[in-house]
Order: sequence, then C-alpha cells, then structure tokens
Amino acid sequence: MINQQHIKFDDEHQHKLYEIWPGKNRFYLSGRIMIGPQTDFGPNIFTWCGLILLPIFFTYSNGHQIWEANQLLFICTLLLAFLTLFFLFLTQFTEPGIIPRKNIFEIMNIQWDTESAWPMCETCSIKKPPGSSHCKQCDNCILMFDHHCPFVNNCIGKRNYKYFALFLASLLMQGLSILVSLSKINPEETNGFTDFLLIIVCFISAIIGVFCFFHLIVILSGSTTRQIIKHLEPTNSFDWIGRSQSLFDPTMIINTQQQVFDF
Repeated sequence: MINQQHIKFDDEHQHKLYEIWPGKNRFYLSGRIMIGPQTDFGPNIFTWCGLILLPIFFTYSNGHQIWEANQLLFICTLLLAFLTLFFLFLTQFTEPGIIPRKNIFEIMNIQWDTESAWPMCETCSIKKPPGSSHCKQCDNCILMFDHHCPFVNNCIGKRNYKYFALFLASLLMQGLSILVSLSKINPEETNGFTDFLLIIVCFISAIIGVFCFFHLIVILSGSTTRQIIKHLEPTNSFDWIGRSQSLFDPTMIINTQQQVFDF
C-alpha cells in the first residue's frame, strides 16, 4: 500500500487501486482484504486473543463437570463462542462503506453528487450524504458512520454495522451461557481458576450488556452512535439490515501514466 501525500508516476505503468490508496487502511491478498490502520494492532490482537482463549479456559477449567451436568448447554456455549469469532471476522474484514475521495472517483470515471446541499469534506473534496462523516483514524469518509472501533480494527458504518451488532449480541449470549454453565457445577468441585473465570465473565458481560442496550437504542431510533453523542438529527429511514454495494474496488487496475495525484 502506498500512503503518501503526493504520489507521482512519470513512467507508463499500471497499478491496482489499493496501491495508491490515500487513506490509512491496510490491504492484503492483492487488495482483496481491507482493514483499518496499524495503530489498532494492540486492541485488535487483545480482542482476538481474549475471545479465543475464553472458551479454551472455560473448557479446561470445568468442561468435564459441565458436560456431565448438561451436554446441550455445553455445546451451545461453544457454538456461541464460534459465532462470536465469526461475526468479529465479518465486522473487521467487511469494507464499512467508504466514500472514495474526489481523486479516486476521477480515476474510476465515476460521478459523485457535487450539486446537493450536503456538507463538503475538506480532506476528501466530496459532498458527504446525511449520516456520513470523515473518520480521522482511517482518514476516509464513511457512509452512515457510527464510530471507529480499534478493537475490531475497522470503522463501523453502513456495510458492517449489522455484523457489529450481531458480534455484540453473540458475545453477550456467550458470557451469559458461561455463567449459567458454571452455576450448574457443584460448589465442591470448583477451584480458584473457576472463581477467576467467573469474575472475568461477569465483568465482560456487564460491559457488553451496556453496549448492547445502547446499540438497541441506536437501531430503534434509526440513528448512529455519532449522531446520538453529538445530538444530531437522526436519519430514521436508514436500514441497518441491508448492505449496499461498495463504492470502489481496490483490485481495479488503473493506468497511472503521466498522472499526478495530490492526496
């Protein structure tokens, strides 16, 4: 990925769009995978490690006792752990609804609305539709920008919000399932490790429960987290369930002969 302020190609050559992308996103597999900035590495790794280790600790500490007490509950808990990781993957690796900058639209020969009364983004030189905003972390404008989440290493917007909401819901259900499972164990068979796991799961479930409740309000109000926090007018008509097509293709091959891009 090339991420410079001024990019100039003097020689006849072809590049893929992701190679000249001006934002702070990272691309892998020749532009087929797009994630957030490098600065999110720590929180993102913490999230993945924690959600992978949690079911391992759960199984190791009292898996045998829980299996004997209620096999269906044990299987459901592990299934919820898998779903949590699955929705985390979709949230992180789904392009959130980036609106390319004016230069990128010109490269792709695509017209963007320039006549409306929408506010102008000074960085991207484009008009921003209602509910959209420029993310400072990714350095892109995002359709229906909800917030930037370093724990999933991505912006949350129009194209991946439903995955984010399902991620939170599955994580909460996983925590509750673990708590119910641990309650089935005979107190005489518990140990210090079980008590530690119980405290951790209670703490995580309480925090995630608050987030789930807040985003339920967000969904029912047809708004976004940003609009609620900044007391902005909600969109109301926005459909979180649907997912629009991406406005660009990072794997698109473009001719950069004698072109100067001032990003």
